[in-house]
Amino acid sequence: MKSEFSEFTYGYALIEEISRELSFDCAPIFPSLIQEGKFGGYDANIEVRGKPYFLQFKRSDYLSRSNSKHYGLFNGPYFRFDIRALKKSQQHVLLTALENSGEEVYYVAPKFYKESSLNHNYRNSQVSIESYWIEPTTVGPMPDDGPHSICFNYREDKLYLCSEPVPLDHLSRSRYETLEEFLDSRDRPVRDTNWEELYNKMVEVLKTHDPLKWSSLSAQETTERNMFQSVVRLAIMGFDSFILVRRS
Repeated sequence: MKSEFSEFTYGYALIEEISRELSFDCAPIFPSLIQEGKFGGYDANIEVRGKPYFLQFKRSDYLSRSNSKHYGLFNGPYFRFDIRALKKSQQHVLLTALENSGEEVYYVAPKFYKESSLNHNYRNSQVSIESYWIEPTTVGPMPDDGPHSICFNYREDKLYLCSEPVPLDHLSRSRYETLEEFLDSRDRPVRDTNWEELYNKMVEVLKTHDPLKWSSLSAQETTERNMFQSVVRLAIMGFDSFILVRRS
């Protein structure tokens, strides 16, 4: 069964919940706001301090029929979200390279597909805990340039890269009561980020792994009054990801 809501709607609900409930600074910054020159309420003169987390939102399909392709792997229903095929996009390569450079990067996908479930989880501040968080490096390199997907069950005790299923080792988000505990389990210190250094790192990743995209983006680049805004713009336009900043 297909998701009843868009990635945009899911992502907005998730980051709004996180910014409201946890020690994160974030704004609902989406491509339309970038194009209009607006940045979700951030004043160009305000310095944003903390550690960034790059999130790539996915929609989950729910496969509950016993004749579903991978039903037997899970002995029951499971969820699936797609990884963009390399012949169409370098998204996974870019996100993996960004994570390997030392940044915190996650695919985030809901463990629900109904609009009513999204509304319920949002009202009860459960969107984060009812979501699957997985690093691109856990997925690893794609075996070819065709379509692939990540399949997982609600309990988060089984995870596969498909279509030919490859089991993946993963630390489950559901083991932790809060998102902060889950992120702390990585034992990675939270410290203030130099936004200019991060911007330059992101540019190098793009130049190395998707020079055509960087060539297109560099022609559109403008000098922002605030380096944080430059990082946000590049995250969206170059890496198709959104940024949360955890206060140090």
